[in-house]
Amino acid sequence: MIELILQQLGPIIMASSKIRLVLDDSPTKRYGKKIEGAGYHHNPTPGRTNAKTCFGHSWVVAVLVVTHPLFGEISFPVAAELYLRQKEIDKLKDKYKREFQTKTTMAVNIVKRLTPKFAGFDKPIEVIVDGGYAKDTVLLPLKELCMCTFGIEEVFKDLKEIWGWGKQELRLLESNEAATVMNMLLFGMVELATWHRTSEELIDRKDCPWDDASRRPSHADRRNFLRRSMLLNEFNAALASQSIANKLKSALKRLLNLAV
Repeated sequence: MIELILQQLGPIIMASSKIRLVLDDSPTKRYGKKIEGAGYHHNPTPGRTNAKTCFGHSWVVAVLVVTHPLFGEISFPVAAELYLRQKEIDKLKDKYKREFQTKTTMAVNIVKRLTPKFAGFDKPIEVIVDGGYAKDTVLLPLKELCMCTFGIEEVFKDLKEIWGWGKQELRLLESNEAATVMNMLLFGMVELATWHRTSEELIDRKDCPWDDASRRPSHADRRNFLRRSMLLNEFNAALASQSIANKLKSALKRLLNLAV
């Protein structure tokens, strides 16, 4: 995925003063004792129950931040590693060969793995993390540390609410890892596919007077635009057929109006 991002957005990245990577960790809540690698982790969104922990997986994620000429910073999830505590590793040692790594070590390894991919741009790489990572001396070799998590938290929210990250009905460790990669791939493809679209194309807030008309298109807006476009193509192809009765054509038009 990152190769496609760099290929399509190369000129924009080249015009930037630096390459920005944001790293943070996030849990995906799961249910059931047979979910491989699942355990109790810090709950960043305790809600009304004020639960300090949640059961599920914990992921260390990196996003690439690129500045859109119209909409400002757009984040692309480009890497994720599943954090496993030693007790989870011990339970699965007969099936998987995994070694324990701290979240900070995983973050460093992710950055080191991504860095060669940006070599052709000859730009400094800024690593943006929150205080939990910045306090650990393991990150010092990465040189530039800032404290900011807003952009990546928005990505976490979209991945979970729009793409269902963590809601997949999978129990195997590697299946969950593959599903996470697919969620991130779909996220990135939507952003790339709508990169050159204007606000007028992506959103129409005339039916939502309570909404802020100046608000930039969200990831959900971009995905809905693509869904409507694909649906429109299907309807147009069907309506062009001479074999469809007029009643059915009228029904298809009404359905299209409702969908759009």
